[in-house]
Amino acid sequence: MIRYACNPPKVNAEAIINRGLPSLGIVNPAQSPIPGFGVQIDNKLADIPGRELPPPGLSYKVGQARPRDGSWNILDVKFHRGAIVSSWWVLVVQDGRKTIQGPQDQNLIGLIQGFSTKLSNSGITIPPGRPVLLPPAVLPNPHTDPERTNALNTIRQTLRTALSTYKTKPSFILVLLENRDNYIYPGIKVVATHFVDVTSLTTSSMNSELVTSNWVSIPFTCSSKRLSDLRTSRISISRTLR
Repeated sequence: MIRYACNPPKVNAEAIINRGLPSLGIVNPAQSPIPGFGVQIDNKLADIPGRELPPPGLSYKVGQARPRDGSWNILDVKFHRGAIVSSWWVLVVQDGRKTIQGPQDQNLIGLIQGFSTKLSNSGITIPPGRPVLLPPAVLPNPHTDPERTNALNTIRQTLRTALSTYKTKPSFILVLLENRDNYIYPGIKVVATHFVDVTSLTTSSMNSELVTSNWVSIPFTCSSKRLSDLRTSRISISRTLR
């Protein structure tokens, strides 16, 4: 039921009209026993008018929010009071493509520098220098691991090994995925939260252009959603809502 409910509305509507109604005999002309009850059933779905709510009023310490399509970008804004990040790690998940070749890969260095700059520009205090670069988690082929159980076990073991090595938990772990995967992305959230007890920020792209566009959403998540759980001494106040 969940898989069908998660389909786009258009897909379910077409399935109801093209397969569901004929299977029930609800077609024009209607099949027995419907006509005997004097019932007529239209094969068109009901139209329910929708409305778009106006965006909330948002106030940042510096800059203006630009709400659009139910969300807003935080480019060129600064939080009222940014959190203090004691330390952070970066984990590259290799899933067949090997987009990042190693810790000295310029693409990886560029992503880290861009992400760090975004945090600082948003008012979040981060330690100087590079974060801890964990050994990449090399996942088994999805053809031999269709539900990615072994892949998630690999990620879990990588994080547990790192925690045993460094002893102190980081404020958060930035996880870089090579592919979009319905199992890996939510699975990392479960592993980090329930098995390792560390906040994770996960993105499924390693395109360096994201540093100046889509990645501006990550500092928002970092400061307003979970920084109260990051074992830091202060809670980040990212914005006020009117």
